[in-house]
Amino acid sequence: MIVYMLISLLPIAICAGFTMIYRKKDALAGRKKTLTRFFVYLFAVTALLCGIIFELTSFYPIELKYDFLRVFLILSVLFLVLESASFVAFCVSFRADKKSSEFALLWTKLTGGKASKEDAKAQDQKETGKEELPFKKRLAFAAIPIFGMLYMVTFFGITETFFANRGEWVFTFKDIVFPGLLIFFGTGILFSVIAAALKGGVYERAVIVIGSAFAGLYIQNAFLNTVKFINGEKTITPVGILILNIAIWGILLCVPLILYSKFKKKTTVFYAALAVSAILFGIQIAPLPFLFKPDPNAETQEANGVKKELRLSGEEQFVLSDEENVIVLIMDAFWNGYMDEYLENHPEAYEKLADFTYYDNMSTMAMNTSTSMPYLLTASDIDFSVDLRESNRQAWTGENATAFYDTMHEKGYTINLYTDGDNYCGDADNMVGKIDNVQETEFTVQTNSFKTYAKMLKLSLYKYVPFAFKEFVTVAGSEEINNCSEFYYNGVKEENSDDWTEVTKTAYAFGIASTNFDYQREMNERLEYTSGKRAVFAHIMGMHGPHYGSSVDEEVTQQQEEEICMNLLYSCIEKLKEQGVYENTSIIVTADHGYFDLYKSAPMMLVKGMGSTGEELAISSAPGVVQTDLLPTILDLVGENPEMISGGKSILRLEDGEQRLRITRQMNNLPEFPPAHKCDGVGFSIYNCFEEYQYYGRTSDIDVNKDLKNRGPIVSYWW
Repeated sequence: MIVYMLISLLPIAICAGFTMIYRKKDALAGRKKTLTRFFVYLFAVTALLCGIIFELTSFYPIELKYDFLRVFLILSVLFLVLESASFVAFCVSFRADKKSSEFALLWTKLTGGKASKEDAKAQDQKETGKEELPFKKRLAFAAIPIFGMLYMVTFFGITETFFANRGEWVFTFKDIVFPGLLIFFGTGILFSVIAAALKGGVYERAVIVIGSAFAGLYIQNAFLNTVKFINGEKTITPVGILILNIAIWGILLCVPLILYSKFKKKTTVFYAALAVSAILFGIQIAPLPFLFKPDPNAETQEANGVKKELRLSGEEQFVLSDEENVIVLIMDAFWNGYMDEYLENHPEAYEKLADFTYYDNMSTMAMNTSTSMPYLLTASDIDFSVDLRESNRQAWTGENATAFYDTMHEKGYTINLYTDGDNYCGDADNMVGKIDNVQETEFTVQTNSFKTYAKMLKLSLYKYVPFAFKEFVTVAGSEEINNCSEFYYNGVKEENSDDWTEVTKTAYAFGIASTNFDYQREMNERLEYTSGKRAVFAHIMGMHGPHYGSSVDEEVTQQQEEEICMNLLYSCIEKLKEQGVYENTSIIVTADHGYFDLYKSAPMMLVKGMGSTGEELAISSAPGVVQTDLLPTILDLVGENPEMISGGKSILRLEDGEQRLRITRQMNNLPEFPPAHKCDGVGFSIYNCFEEYQYYGRTSDIDVNKDLKNRGPIVSYWW
């Protein structure tokens, strides 16, 4: 910090030195007010800079490594250095006739100084005799760099980005064409008229500056950028590159003005700027028609404003077989400690669950729904080296998933999955051929054209502006832009919210009941039976907080929620018995993970096989792993070889108290790892790494120091 302050004060020292050197010269006598004003202004700016730095570092825990503070300091110091340069040029260029050189006079004007009468008179004489261009010509000439630059930034850059990444957008190009053309032509005409209103040397200098800026923006995108498209990942520009980039821009903007001041035929520089602008304009126009080629591989089909995509349908959520069923009820966050507490408070449960075995020594590989659910449904490990969505695709197309679902289908099972979030389970597109309730769903998109265009404009500017300004036009990714559009499925608006009560509304629009109270009500009203075998995976809220009773307006305690979950199971058992299919139904009640604590991460697990009977609930301490053992256990229950699923075992074949090495991964956020972006692209995840624990025994016995075996970065996460 001291170094930055000393650098900031350096211009004052330079100006003070030159003031001392020239204070006795007659050349300065007539410019005392200009010099005094300039020196006071410079001192005030420097003092303000130091004050802001002090405020930032004193009241906020901000380090200089952060981009925005580094950019602020570097630009401020550069600004002061340029001010000092103008002052020095002003001082050293005095001649015996008390006239400043044109270069020094230009700097004086740009920095708010006032030229002497001699300087002004000399400048007027230089301008006298030049033929003034008529307004129409000034307008036409100014339009070349202005329209060229605006076309590049406000239309071509957006068009190029849209079609280069067309699979990322939920809106169409038609949604942003009108705002784009309006901004392009509207601002182009306005700025051209303003520029044409200028006259003489001021007009020519303005056109040169605009042309230089046009060239700078083009060069920045074509040659200087290190990142071509922002995808939500924060990039930090090294200080050296940042300074070099600023220097290049300084040269591009200043050199043409200096040449204009030095050349006798000043119009040469003026027309050169117009020529360069016209060439760059043409370069941008030529490829435009080729961007509009149709995309034969477009994933989203559209007809008359209605789009289609694959989603899980809840139409048959409560349809079971009157022949043979496999029901897997996944109650979110149901820790086995909750089950132990419930059994202690409700001893009658031992009789009600007499046909079940309670496995009280389960573990989970992943402690979060969005990582545990794909793993649980595919028995394929998470690949943290790629985007979580790509990891999910690999899991659903992997050997374990293919072997399990092909085998179940060959045995005649219809396999349905019901959950509040397709994405968190691995995306319905990846489940085709494996999950049978994946359906093509129609939906409409209502796009706010101007908001969407504004976001796209920021994305375009990000490509063209210097590094020092990119932070101010950063767009986290496609989802931030897509959020300007609203989705309507079956007439119900899809909610984009981390609030699960809003997310479940979208699921409910597809007929999927995912809350405990919805599931209980819908089961009582919609349960029906059909022929053929059925395997059902139902993921409901379970013990995930907040705890609600019959609606979101009724908040209940943890123990009451335990009772609600178990009563839901009892209702299901009774209805199966009423239909006479209970004996031919295998039931697994488990959780995707336990409580959000490493020592309490073990999920509960209840298992009843077809034809299983007992006098009271059996309890086993066999060391199971939900994510790798669920699919082998189901295969074992239906009479298939569980060993076809690699990496897992049927818990039915594990011995009580068996020693088995298990792995649990906990998500974390540590400073030694880079930030991970959200899967939907909006900003950064709350996590950036995972910690892997390997242990024997129970999760409550984990030694965080001894059992931590691996730690690594993640690419992305949902939240």
